Amino acid sequence: MALIVSPVATICCRKYGTQAALSVGIVFETAGLLGASWSTKIWQLFLSQGLAFGFGMGFMFVSSVGVVPQWYV
Repeated sequence: MALIVSPVATICCRKYGTQAALSVGIVFETAGLLGASWSTKIWQLFLSQGLAFGFGMGFMFVSSVGVVPQWYV
């Protein structure tokens, strides 16, 4: 899921900046973890861990890859 959402995350990162894309990732990952902790059925785990956490991980990974090279010459 993280790699499927990466084109959208790249566009968001270029258009709105790294901080906005990371914030979206944080919201999705938090929602995924909270949803997993409150789930009582297996399909709820698939939605929370698979979709929400996957979307969040895609936004966080794509946004953070471009930050590290800025520190080196």
